[in-house]
Amino acid sequence: MKSQQAFPTGKEKVASKSFVRADAKAVITCMACNKVDQISVENLPLRKINLKVKCSCSHLYKVTLDYRQSFRKSTNLMGAYTIHQPGIFERIAVIRNISLGGICLEVEDGHKIRSGQQGFIDFILDDKKKTRIRKEFSVRTVAGKNIGCKFKNSALYEKELGFYLLYNH
Repeated sequence: MKSQQAFPTGKEKVASKSFVRADAKAVITCMACNKVDQISVENLPLRKINLKVKCSCSHLYKVTLDYRQSFRKSTNLMGAYTIHQPGIFERIAVIRNISLGGICLEVEDGHKIRSGQQGFIDFILDDKKKTRIRKEFSVRTVAGKNIGCKFKNSALYEKELGFYLLYNH
């Protein structure tokens, strides 16, 4: 990190985003001069996600680090989900984003979904083929109406979903 210096910051509004690679490095771009550089995030406390970066051109800007393992695409798809235990129930949800490894559902207020529950999601992609996807998941996070789920027993790369994520923007 010769030309740019990173400083942990508070919860300020972040101006750009950078994905952290497996080697604990993030590629960042100065918004003033468009200089691209990589920084090591290895020594940041507890996977810090917000940084202030000072470029060699003296521009100070904010970056958020994304530690996700796979690309996540924003969507607005309708789907039906089923949750097992206690009992079995099926409801409609809006799929807010999706990746090869998981999905974020927006469900109705008053739901009783809890972390650790298992279920299935069934939905149709908005691609040319109108591909139907049915995946088993486990609930990882619950934040109000937003439910973060991790796909279970899925291959690392699934042809239909992978193609959708890469080529349908």
